[in-house]
Amino acid sequence: MNIPGPKEGITDILDEAIKIHLKESKREFYPLRPSSAGHCSRKLAYELMQYKKYATYTINPQEPKIYRLLNLGHSIEYSAFKNFDLCKKFDIKYKQQIVTLFSIGKDLIEGSVDGVVYTPEWKGVIDIKSSGDKFSAFYKSKWDATLEKFKTLSSLSLISDTSFYAEDLEKFLFEIKDPFLEDNFHQLNAYCCSNFFKQREVSFGSIYKYNKNDSRHYEIRFKPSEKLFQQLKEKFTFIYNTIESTKNPIDVPRDYTLGSMRCAFCPYSKQCWGDKDTLKEWFNTFPSKSWPKNINKLKNKNLLIEMFKEYQDLTEASKRKIEVEEKIIAILLNEKVNKLSLDNGYIYMVKQLKTALVLKRTKL
Repeated sequence: MNIPGPKEGITDILDEAIKIHLKESKREFYPLRPSSAGHCSRKLAYELMQYKKYATYTINPQEPKIYRLLNLGHSIEYSAFKNFDLCKKFDIKYKQQIVTLFSIGKDLIEGSVDGVVYTPEWKGVIDIKSSGDKFSAFYKSKWDATLEKFKTLSSLSLISDTSFYAEDLEKFLFEIKDPFLEDNFHQLNAYCCSNFFKQREVSFGSIYKYNKNDSRHYEIRFKPSEKLFQQLKEKFTFIYNTIESTKNPIDVPRDYTLGSMRCAFCPYSKQCWGDKDTLKEWFNTFPSKSWPKNINKLKNKNLLIEMFKEYQDLTEASKRKIEVEEKIIAILLNEKVNKLSLDNGYIYMVKQLKTALVLKRTKL
């Protein structure tokens, strides 16, 4: 077959071009920066060693898809601010403002903010973040599950269905148990507590999160924490002084343990944990998987096959569908099966909700 165009796939050509660009650019960032505020101290110690040329470590290069993903984040930020231009109740000021937090030795700890939501009466530093959505076994999507989780946290007050407020940032970060979301708040809190924004009477920080799948959004606003800011200063100072004095990252304690998500995806896991498989250790913390039983292995397989055929054809709000669902659940419970695979590849599981047992389609 004579395929027109280049011999390689255009996608492959692009990936190769990105790899060459990353190899040639070799752009390095100072490790002790606001965006790294929540990172493990030991990881930052390795990065500081490498940055200051005290050591060289072999780590996996950035994948082209990650490069494209990060570039997409810049585009989403630009689009979000174009949308904010429509708002008449506030202005956006100080876009990409460089802010110095403090100095350690001769090094300035600084970074740039996305912008400030500004009126003469109040000011808040805002950070634009984006994320993709994915499947959730209990809600329409992971995004819906996250919003429902926010509504249950005692540390959050509801402003609206898509907006929340944390009066006590420390309490919120303890409750949320999401290391990557925590990073966002540590970074933004540091900006809010800088002298630059204290002088401009900033009274809150705001994480604005954008859903790349369907353009939904939410906001989490918070009161800045001076205590967390001082802890950050002490953390960075200790890392800096230790590396300058001993040149040994092992002298900087880890902030996370083996089996954590942080260690599983750390680029310095080999240097830090030796031969231990950090990704496998993280997987070992997952609950045991319950495997589905094939419908053809059940005593009432013929009846169930007919009932599932009717069940899948009925509309969601149908009274008959509820009746069929109840009968299917009764048969499954009688055969002591709570997860079932059909011949079409669908998997259903009997779920216990607060008031009833229901049939839910799920994954392995």
